[in-house]
Amino acid sequence: MRLRAVRLRTLLAIAPLVVIVSLAVILRDRSGAAHVLTVVGFSYLAIATLAVVRHRHPPESHPMLPKAAPKMHGDYDRPLLDRLESAIILSQSSGSDYERRLRPILFRVAMGRLSARGVSWEREPEKVAALLGARTWQFIRPPDGSPERDAHGRSIEDIREIVNRIEEV
Repeated sequence: MRLRAVRLRTLLAIAPLVVIVSLAVILRDRSGAAHVLTVVGFSYLAIATLAVVRHRHPPESHPMLPKAAPKMHGDYDRPLLDRLESAIILSQSSGSDYERRLRPILFRVAMGRLSARGVSWEREPEKVAALLGARTWQFIRPPDGSPERDAHGRSIEDIREIVNRIEEV
């Protein structure tokens, strides 16, 4: 911000000098070059004036601009939704995609909901398994290296069941 203020002060100091010099040249010499210098000087002054106005009234706080509406409940993070949709689609065809993409998301959501109830999977894994159900816990728990988990993808019905169970917690 300090650098911006220094640039603005420099611009404001130079612009009037250019205009004064160009007017002095016009009064003594009526050539085309003097007129070009005058146009450049006034343009420079106009730019300096606009810079001052923009500095004092940034676009987001200008009184003539409408205020941004607050985010409503229906405003979602589009890239996040796209990533989630992609993870669901890929998880149906490949177990490794489920393990790398969707399972960590489902795990974080479930653990967030459980932590709101004061339950930690690190301290109380049996309680977490009981609250989520053995089947859901089997699908979302951290990987243990067993090859059967990576064998195939998850059906959309399995994914729907997992999400519904997490929502019930």
